[in-house]
Amino acid sequence: MANKFAESAKKVSGGSEVIAGLEKIENDLLIAAYPNGITINGADLINTTDQETGESKQFCVFTFAEDPSKYASGGKQLTEIVTEWFKMTGAPDGMQLSAALRQEGGVKVKLEKVKAQNGRKFTKVTVL
Repeated sequence: MANKFAESAKKVSGGSEVIAGLEKIENDLLIAAYPNGITINGADLINTTDQETGESKQFCVFTFAEDPSKYASGGKQLTEIVTEWFKMTGAPDGMQLSAALRQEGGVKVKLEKVKAQNGRKFTKVTVL
């Protein structure tokens, strides 16, 4: 039987059912482990509040077929892609979006760390 208090806390703290019970992998390690790319087979959007500014922010989390025990967080570009997937599918939540992704075989992407013109590094997403 699921702990109702734990489930409630996950919802309030912005947790996603898509990544429940999975281990987070940092993008640098993910890129090193899968230099030829990964197949995203699950995704969700997480809403947070910036502690310093109080501004609402959103980022994505995603699962990938190559290691079903792990998940990662996406940056601006991948968050925009996942946001578009929600709009395109009309999925009301990450579980339904993830089911739709798996039904289509996932989306193969290559992640790379690149340097922007301002010198900051970001994760570039190339859909393969």
